Amino acid sequence: MSAWDAWIGREEVRTDRIDDGLASRWLATLDRAAPGDNTVAQGLHWCLCGPDASTAQLGADGHPARHDSPDSFLPPVPLPRRMWASSKVEFFAPLILGEAVSRTSRIISITEKSGGSGQ
Repeated sequence: MSAWDAWIGREEVRTDRIDDGLASRWLATLDRAAPGDNTVAQGLHWCLCGPDASTAQLGADGHPARHDSPDSFLPPVPLPRRMWASSKVEFFAPLILGEAVSRTSRIISITEKSGGSGQ
């Protein structure tokens, strides 16, 4: 997949703020009570720093469309699904209501795979 080598090393940084409404909806989803000390339950980080793409900017898979430009974080691989192979999550301290947070994503490798459902 050397056609996608230009994407290796790309980084995307997104920022967000932990608000009370989001934390409350997260706890309701999990049927949990608030910790009571202004921290939020682990796992809320999956709801933060999402893409700000309008409907017109989405691809067929519901994610921001991939295209062959420096503005596209992911390469325009012509496949119907995206795979998430791995990530590293470190919690250095609890997340706090009202805090600003950031997420950094980095493309380390792009590897063609094939299996029972095809490429």
